[in-house]
Amino acid sequence: MFVRIPQIPSSRAMGSFPVGSFDAYMARVPSDRKDWKIVPVDARAFPDKIRDRPPVQPVLSDSMLGVLVVGGLLLTTATPVVWWRRRRAKRAWHR
Repeated sequence: MFVRIPQIPSSRAMGSFPVGSFDAYMARVPSDRKDWKIVPVDARAFPDKIRDRPPVQPVLSDSMLGVLVVGGLLLTTATPVVWWRRRRAKRAWHR
């Protein structure tokens, strides 16, 4: 397995010696963390190729979609009930 530390994109300086494992990396660095050096680097812009796209705004909000669904269900349920009651009332009227 090939591992290059640090990973890209990163604000850290790129090393010139890749390592094959974390153990190999730890073998190359000083054992005392006080001896580790921080190399200052300039900030780099995040690449546009891997930047997330802005989220697409939905046409209807979740609440409006819920209102439409509930309204549609009520309408499809109420229509046959009203039709059945009117038909029953007509039959009672003609008797």
